[in-house]
Amino acid sequence: PLSPGCYLRIRTRVKLVSAAFPTVSIVGWPEAAGNGHLTGVNEAGRVTSLNTYGEVVELSAIVGSGNCTGVESVDSTFATLNYSKARNVVVQGNTFNAISEPIYNPCILEHTQTWTVDFAPSLPFNGRARTVEAVVPVGAIQSGSANIYELPHSQAEQGGSGSQVKLNWSRACRGSVNLTARMDNPT
Repeated sequence: PLSPGCYLRIRTRVKLVSAAFPTVSIVGWPEAAGNGHLTGVNEAGRVTSLNTYGEVVELSAIVGSGNCTGVESVDSTFATLNYSKARNVVVQGNTFNAISEPIYNPCILEHTQTWTVDFAPSLPFNGRARTVEAVVPVGAIQSGSANIYELPHSQAEQGGSGSQVKLNWSRACRGSVNLTARMDNPT
C-alpha cells in the first residue's frame, strides 16, 4: 500500500496511425486488500486530445493517495534545523509532481496595499523570512492622489513564526510591490 502523501507516476507514449482523433488519458486501478478497488485516491491523469496522425505524444499520470502539501522537511532524529545558520539555500525549477504548495528560495510575491506580507507557504523549511533582497514597485505608489518616489524600509522575521515581512513607508500609501525574500542569509 502507498503511504499518505506518496504516489505512483505512470508514463506512456501513444501514436495515432488511423481512425478518428480520440481523447486519451492514463487511468490506474488502485487495488485494496482482498483484490477490491481502493477508493479515495487519484486514479487518472489529464485528458489529452490527439489531433495529428503519426505524432508521438507522451502521457503522464499520478496515481496514489493524493497531493501532498510540500516536499521539504528536516530529519530531526538527531537534531533540528537552526534557521539562523542557513546560508545560500537555492530552490529553483521546483518541478515536483502532485505538490499543492511549491516552495521557492528566493521567493518573489506581488503584494497590494496591506504592507505585511506572509511568506509561510512559499519559503522552504517552515517559511521563515530571514532576508529581504528587493522591494520593487509595480506601477505607481500613491499617497492620496500624488505619486511618491521613495521606498520603504523592511522588517524581516515578523509574526509568530517569523514568516512575515513588514514594509514601513514614511507616510500612508497604496499600490503594489514585488517583494523578494529568502529563508537564508545568502553568501
